[in-house]
Formats: sequence, C-alpha cells, structure tokens
Amino acid sequence: MPDTDDKLFLEIVRAAGPQIQKIWTEGSSLVKGPTHCKEEIIFDKRVGGAYFNCQPHLWQCYWQGGISGQVPSLKLELFGQTYHLKANANFPALPAYSNFPRFYELIKLTGTGLNLHYAYQVEVSVSELPGFSQKILLTDSCRDTFLPERIYGYGKRPSSGEGFIWDNFGRRIF
Repeated sequence: MPDTDDKLFLEIVRAAGPQIQKIWTEGSSLVKGPTHCKEEIIFDKRVGGAYFNCQPHLWQCYWQGGISGQVPSLKLELFGQTYHLKANANFPALPAYSNFPRFYELIKLTGTGLNLHYAYQVEVSVSELPGFSQKILLTDSCRDTFLPERIYGYGKRPSSGEGFIWDNFGRRIF
C-alpha cells in the first residue's frame, strides 16, 4: 500500500484506467434502454449503438445518473479496501444543451507533440480521499470500426451478370 494519500490516489486513478476507457470507448454497452438525458442524447432512438462510443454526451449522461441501471461511480477493490471514483462536474455549462455543469470540456491541442487536434478533458476524484483530483484527456479513438464480414454491392446493377459485388471474408477491414 502506498505510504501517502497522494500516492494512493494516483494508484486508484491508474487502476481505474480500464474502466474509464470502457465507459468512453464502449458507451454503447451501457445503454440497455432509453436514456434519461433528453437534453444530452436526443437521437438515441434513431442511431446505431456505435454513436455512443467516444461520445461526450453519453459521458455527461452517465455521470449525471441518466443511464438506466448504472450507478455513476466506479467501484475499485485495491489494497484490501473499496474505493469509489467519480467524475467531477467542474466545467462550465453549455446552454445549447443544458444548464447543468459539465463533466467534460472540449480542448484544442496545439504544439503538444501529440498528433491530436482536440480532446475532451475530464476530472476525476475518489470519494474516500477528498481534496485530490486528476484531469484526464479522452481522445476520439472510436473513429474506426470493423467492417462486418459479408458480401457487399455497390453502384447500379448491370442488366446482365452479378453486378458489382465484393466481399471481405477472411479479411479484417476497418
């Protein structure tokens, strides 16, 4: 066990990394029914599940408690104790969506050495260790998706023959 609270806090945040990443990149797995964030997610009945992956509005909805069956905290068992990590609503409201404080903020990155143009900044804390918080950058790593294996057609079908078709069986295409 780390010998100081600040080291313990950083260990908890590090251990929560995979869960934070899962909420961010696999948000569609959290949505089992309608969301309760009408001002945040207005398209949930008309879009595919991939819409919720790397989606700041889903991040906002999750931490507001608007995803059915989801408690807005991450429970971690570490060093024989249970800790609860939560996101902080420390960012200004966006009146175009709602007047609620935000759990994220869009930031534009310049001159960072990273090949990123923007990211979403979030801040997390641990309920059992008040006074500590950590800012984290979430990037859009969900732009690419696997193309399901099947036969695809494209263009107009000529009057004779099979037309223009191709398949991706046995190939992993993004």
